Amino acid sequence: MLLENMFGLPKGTYFLAESYCTDKKCDCRKVMINVVKIEDKPKILGTVGFGWEDEKYYSEWVGDKEIGRQIVGSYLESGGIQTDQGKYCLDLVKNSLRDSHYVDLIKERYRTFKEIVQG
Repeated sequence: MLLENMFGLPKGTYFLAESYCTDKKCDCRKVMINVVKIEDKPKILGTVGFGWEDEKYYSEWVGDKEIGRQIVGSYLESGGIQTDQGKYCLDLVKNSLRDSHYVDLIKERYRTFKEIVQG
């Protein structure tokens, strides 16, 4: 909850909804985080990707150094929902990712999700 205007976003209640890849063969080691503003009707304001591995991992995984470089850390997810507030959503998520416990939770949820998907 933002008690005042922060990161370019108006005060209000925001939810970070995580999505993980359902491809059984994929080991992307990333998450897509939808920033949802909770109002009368919840609305996705932006989708932020977060890859926690290093550039070498993603460059080899994707097969392209430039794309691999872009996946490291947090970024606006090109395949996700974006509004004019997307860049502010990125700032909000980057601030949330400063909490190492949150990052650890994301990694654990990814591993758990992949175990379920892979059977």
